[in-house]
Amino acid sequence: MAEGRSARTRALNEELHQYARRKDYANVMATLARGEQDKTVDGRTFAIAISACADAGDAAGAVRLLRAAADRGGKCAPEVAACTACVKALCGDDLPGARELLRAMARAPAATPRFGALAEAARPNARTANTFLRGCLRHGDWRAADWCVEAMEGWGLEADANGRAYVCATHAA
Repeated sequence: MAEGRSARTRALNEELHQYARRKDYANVMATLARGEQDKTVDGRTFAIAISACADAGDAAGAVRLLRAAADRGGKCAPEVAACTACVKALCGDDLPGARELLRAMARAPAATPRFGALAEAARPNARTANTFLRGCLRHGDWRAADWCVEAMEGWGLEADANGRAYVCATHAA
């Protein structure tokens, strides 16, 4: 992911990252709001904040931020890291929503009503698939896991050792 060249944006992202590592959700959101007001945000800024939402169990907040990044477009357009973090958030309690986002990622840069226009670089990768497969395991949804493995072929991906382990464990559950 290409990070903004501005020293202010790099400093903002480092500050966000520090709060996110400490699981300080309130300061992540406050710092993001300040960055949005100062117009120093970029795609990495949103990816960090969306990941913090996922860690806090705030799927609605993750989707809201993903959509805000998509609406801003340009250097803020959601790429694979932001989308994968949102998939993780949705896997907590909305596995069908996570699947919907995966489908949107596969069609990027086409826009969707729920997620907006994702960047071309939002196409799913092995990490994204494994994130979804972990969600399938958590929910015991082997049908969704099988769908993902089949969809991966269309994305030009193969399940790695972790992905295969998640699918096997989901079937065994």
